[in-house]
Amino acid sequence: MPFDIFVKKYYNLGVSLYQPYKYHLKQLFASERQYRFEVNNPVKQYLYITAETYSYRHYPRGKCNPNNNVVMYFKNSEDQSVDKQKYEWVSHEGFGTMGRWAEELPAGIYTFTVVNQGYKTKAADLSLHFYATSQVPKVNDL
Repeated sequence: MPFDIFVKKYYNLGVSLYQPYKYHLKQLFASERQYRFEVNNPVKQYLYITAETYSYRHYPRGKCNPNNNVVMYFKNSEDQSVDKQKYEWVSHEGFGTMGRWAEELPAGIYTFTVVNQGYKTKAADLSLHFYATSQVPKVNDL
């Protein structure tokens, strides 16, 4: 991938990969249409959620038809997006990231939703990564 495309497309993800964030991993085999999680953010902090998959774009190399059709939503208790970004796709790139980029996320209860729009033809094998600057959030299935 050309470096300029990487910088333009994935600059947000680079923050979570290169800072000493607290970390929680949840595996999800998305064979149903929708999954919801309660995310308890214990303190005001930066918090990002990345979903990634073993897409055919990466495994095996050389193929580029993963047929992923997964979208994510991250909302507060008033059902509003936590940032200007309303949703994020996990598509042929193999991953997507959500969070509040410009400022810390207030302490509170949030809802993270994963929708596999292609669930009738293909389950999505996802790793959900929760990155936080101070304390690991508690994540519960809804």
